[in-house]
Amino acid sequence: MVVSDALARKPRRGATATLSLGAAVALAAAVPTWAAWSFWSRDHALRTDWAIEGPPCPAATHSWRQVANSRQAHAFDYKPMRLAHLFGGADCAAVPEGGLFSSRAYKVCQFTAPDMLLVTVGGRTWAFEPGYGRRATVRLKDGQVRCVLAGWFTL
Repeated sequence: MVVSDALARKPRRGATATLSLGAAVALAAAVPTWAAWSFWSRDHALRTDWAIEGPPCPAATHSWRQVANSRQAHAFDYKPMRLAHLFGGADCAAVPEGGLFSSRAYKVCQFTAPDMLLVTVGGRTWAFEPGYGRRATVRLKDGQVRCVLAGWFTL
């Protein structure tokens, strides 16, 4: 008896092959999804953690010499800012703004107990006097320097 090709039974893929193919497709879809979620999650966490609001820091009423006497300032660069403070510690971050694939970011620095802050950007210097033991946060966004009496950073 002769069986035509149309009626011949074709071999079926086994359960292991089907499962392997399904796992490969799922993995191929999961890796880029996980990577995108990871980047978004990191950016979102930075935006929410560093969105610090509070009353504005008072402008300096004393000179650096009156407040610091002979104490040297803790000064550091966080491009494009040059920051100087008398006491405490500092922590800075570049907070992303824009969409997932944007490389734009603004700069934020928190201080634990600065007493006096000097912020220099592009040759211009701002002096703030938050007072000893008060937390302060300085933000440089769109070329504008802003200081607020708030923050969560501790040593």
